[in-house]
Amino acid sequence: GTSRRAHALKRCSAVTANRAPMASPTAVAPDPAGAAAKAVAPSARETARETAPSSRQGTSSSRPPKPPNPFASDADYLGPISATPQKMVSVMLRVAEVGEDDVVFDLGCNDGRVPITAAVEFGATGVGVEIDEGAVVKARRLATEAGVSDRVTILRQNAVRTTGLEKATVVFVYLLPKGNAKISRKLMRETRPGTTVVTYVFRLPRHEWDSHLETVESVSSTRDRGEKTPGVDTGAFNKVFRYRVPDAKPRWCRENIFERAERLARRVGDVVRRFVLARLRKKSVRA
Repeated sequence: GTSRRAHALKRCSAVTANRAPMASPTAVAPDPAGAAAKAVAPSARETARETAPSSRQGTSSSRPPKPPNPFASDADYLGPISATPQKMVSVMLRVAEVGEDDVVFDLGCNDGRVPITAAVEFGATGVGVEIDEGAVVKARRLATEAGVSDRVTILRQNAVRTTGLEKATVVFVYLLPKGNAKISRKLMRETRPGTTVVTYVFRLPRHEWDSHLETVESVSSTRDRGEKTPGVDTGAFNKVFRYRVPDAKPRWCRENIFERAERLARRVGDVVRRFVLARLRKKSVRA
């Protein structure tokens, strides 16, 4: 046993002596400039993240702020101005079966295209009601340019407070649902039986007007694109609704005591205003 151990020890020492010594690892000199560059230089993605917000801020700051809507605080505000596409104006007039004997009111007429088109294409009398002064000026100018200023009247008034709806045979409304709800009772109460009421895109309140709905017409496009470029079918929402005012007015449209008091106060205010203006004119003439 002892000789075997001695022989094994000799073999191990021989193998160890024949092995080549391991090379020590070469020391790498530090590169402080490169390390600093790697630590400081951002990646492309980080650069894009940092520069993107600043570019967006520059774009928003260069864009002028939108002026506040001067009518939005009014309790009778009906909604923002939105022009009816010209093709749909003609469709609405056709659906309403407008003729030369009709008096067409447009509540919220914007640039007056509905009453102007009614006068030009159908020979009707048009009345536009608009609260925005700039739109009123434009509508009157367009009526003059179209040669129908003798048959088209543009009133600068709030549509909720306007008068004279008993003269209308056709009334057009293009408002959001909230605006339609605000003007619904006025339409039923102040128009004559048999008057046609036409709305675009949004219908009048269902629980009040659906029993008086005569026609719903869907139109696939708001403009004529031709057969080669038909475009997207918008008939799901691009609709015209035609109603007929009944002979017997429903109870829900009756004027309550608060509305009556407000209307009387408005009339008194108008009388006082006219009286004061007349006195001021007399004083200025005497002076």
